[in-house]
Amino acid sequence: MNRKKDNYLVSKSNNLIEARYRLSVQEQRLIAIMVSDIKPDDRDFKKYSYKIVDFIEWIGVEGKDYYKELRKITAKLLTRLITIKQDNILFQTSWLAGAKYHFGQGIIELSFHPDLKPYLLGVKKKYLQYSLSYVLRMSNKYAVRIYMLLKDIFNTQSRYGKVTEKELEVDYLRERLKVPDSYNYKMFEKRVIIKSKEELENHTDIRF
Repeated sequence: MNRKKDNYLVSKSNNLIEARYRLSVQEQRLIAIMVSDIKPDDRDFKKYSYKIVDFIEWIGVEGKDYYKELRKITAKLLTRLITIKQDNILFQTSWLAGAKYHFGQGIIELSFHPDLKPYLLGVKKKYLQYSLSYVLRMSNKYAVRIYMLLKDIFNTQSRYGKVTEKELEVDYLRERLKVPDSYNYKMFEKRVIIKSKEELENHTDIRF
C-alpha cells in the first residue's frame, strides 16, 4: 500500500460541497482520503481498507494510544449528520455505514453510507475536484470547508470566462460550516475567517 497520497484527487458533487455539516479536521481528512480512493468508473462503493499505522499519520492522530483515538473518530463519524438541500428536497443522512478494525493485521476497513452514492459516484457534471494534499495540510476545520466552497465558486466562474469578485454573506457561511451560535462576529472573524485566510494562503492553490 502506497503511503504517499499527495497526488490523489478528491471529487464531490456540488450538492455535497454546499451541504451543511460539522466535522473536525481529522474527520474531514478521513472522509477526503476515502473519497480519493473512489475510481471514476466505480458503480458502487467498496470496502476501503488502510494500514492503521499509515492512516493515523495521514489524518493526524497523536498520542500513544492511537488505536483508541482512531476508534473515537470513526465512532463520531458514524453519528455525524449531513444535510443536503436539492431543489425542493431536504435530505439528511450520515457519512459512514461502518468501520471495522482488524487488530491482528493492523487494518481499518471503512464504508460510506449508501445514501451518498449519487454525490460521490460517477460525478461527471456539476462536481468539484481538488488535491487531497491540501486537505491533509490544513489544520483548521473551517479552513477546509471554506477552501471547498471557494474552489467550487472559482471553478464555476472559470467555466463562463473571467473570474470575478464574489461576496459571501456571514449567515451563509455560518449555516454551511455549522458555526456555533455562541460565536459573535469578532470570534467568527478571528477563528473562522482570519484563520482560514492564513491556511489557504500557506497550504492551498487559492487565496481570498
